[in-house]
Amino acid sequence: MKLVTNKKATVFVLALLLFSALFSALQFASAQGGLVVFINSDTTWSKANSPHTLTGPTVISQSVTLTIESGATVNLNGYTLYINETLKAIGSATDNIHFTGSNITFGDSATGSSRFENAIISSSITSSKPITFSNDIIYSTISVAGSSIFSGCTIMSSVNAGNSTTLSNNNIVGDVTVGEASTVSGNTINGDVTTGYSATLSSNTINGSKRVIAPFGGYSYTIAVTVGNSSIISHNTIFGGVTAISSTISDNIISGGSRFTDWAGRSEDATSALAVSGTSTVTSNALFSNTGGYGLLIRAGSTTVTGNAIRNSLRVAGDAVVNGNWIASGGIQVGDIYISAYNEIDYGKGNSLIKNNIIDGPNSGIFSYYAGGTANIVNNLIRDSNYGINLCSESAIQSNSIVNCTTSIALKNTAPLINYNNIIGYKENSLSMSENPSNINATCNWWGTTDTQTIGLSIHDFKYDLNLGTVNYTPVLTSQNIQAPAITYSLQVPSFPSTTNLSPTPSTNPTNLGNTPDVTPSSSSISPTPSIPEYSPPIIAIVVVVGSLLTMLLEKRRKQQTFST
Repeated sequence: MKLVTNKKATVFVLALLLFSALFSALQFASAQGGLVVFINSDTTWSKANSPHTLTGPTVISQSVTLTIESGATVNLNGYTLYINETLKAIGSATDNIHFTGSNITFGDSATGSSRFENAIISSSITSSKPITFSNDIIYSTISVAGSSIFSGCTIMSSVNAGNSTTLSNNNIVGDVTVGEASTVSGNTINGDVTTGYSATLSSNTINGSKRVIAPFGGYSYTIAVTVGNSSIISHNTIFGGVTAISSTISDNIISGGSRFTDWAGRSEDATSALAVSGTSTVTSNALFSNTGGYGLLIRAGSTTVTGNAIRNSLRVAGDAVVNGNWIASGGIQVGDIYISAYNEIDYGKGNSLIKNNIIDGPNSGIFSYYAGGTANIVNNLIRDSNYGINLCSESAIQSNSIVNCTTSIALKNTAPLINYNNIIGYKENSLSMSENPSNINATCNWWGTTDTQTIGLSIHDFKYDLNLGTVNYTPVLTSQNIQAPAITYSLQVPSFPSTTNLSPTPSTNPTNLGNTPDVTPSSSSISPTPSIPEYSPPIIAIVVVVGSLLTMLLEKRRKQQTFST
């Protein structure tokens, strides 16, 4: 079969294509007020011929590489340098390349192998392909595609990059936004960091700057770091709150305030240094809320919290395991989260396991404000609080040492099992009931005495208020339960600012433990009869982070954030 061509039609199509290209070029030129300059062959701009000043928008055509020599100066003169293939600007530490004015844009056809090294850049950069920056000083905003690399740069503006971006050992004054699977490590950042899923943040110093006004006004707070699901945050020092979902957070020092909001944009009442939800792991961090809120807020989900030193309260909603932490100047709040703006309870209720923690005053050691959720409270040392345990949610309280509290245990409309605890040094009540007509099983505890009459008088129940139930407290232990935490602990002050081991070994020879508990049953049977739980050595000798020491550390780290240009 013979192919028949229409010569007139072919000429028309070619003319149309040429007109279209010329029209686009004229549009590009008109927008910037000059004729378009096309560079159609490999070109080198040398130091000897500097400065290289653009006379109009300049296009590096496809299959063309523009090379800029060490020491050269490029003055964009208000025009765009448009790269359709490759730009190689590689200077030296002693002879930088200089870019001034307007912007450099990399098109969709660029190769992704373009590179800036030892350059001083005051031109904004936009790219739909990956770019490599090494040892540059950058003054303008950067927005580049994923898989870009920033290494050893000083960046005095914001950075916006796509997935799988790497930022390492940079000084950045501005916000950083990167996509999924990105790595941010070894940087000093005066700004906020936002990442996509599966990101890694390690060994950074981050000073968050963003002040956020809550949806209903009246207060503001700082969020320094927000990461997507399945991210890793480790060995960072962060000034400002951190928000994470289903992520691993370990070996950080975090001081600041952040908030979670629900689907309607409603905020919880208090800020927190770290706010997590989903299936997160929080291990060996020093968390300090400088807003008077929470050191750690567990919003919902199944989170594990171990070996942390937390200043101000830890708030637990969802199915959380809180094991082997030290909480100072606050306590552990369990159960529902309350949204004051809408006067309603949020959906954070769950079943929590609170064990092997040291909790120091001043208000309540472990507490709940609302009835939702349950907590299993085991092997904790709670001391020097107004209320050792203050609950209105369903709980089991076993093998804890509650020491030197005004009221050791306060219960509102709940009747938990209370067994094998050391309840000593109370100033008013060992146990106090309110709004609760049910009886309570509080057998087999050590009350600091075996005098049952004295013990009975320290318990506020039916005998003081006919609307209350009765606390059944006999039989009693005849000495301290050595399977509960030791009353005297030798705690160590951490060494800063090196990476902190937040799980030191507890004292191997604690004192004043007494003998194995001697339970003497009474003539009447008690149902159910509690059994002594299987003992595993507590890991609650957690580092005491003295408030003044942590404050000095934070101030010292803040002063170290200098940026050479």
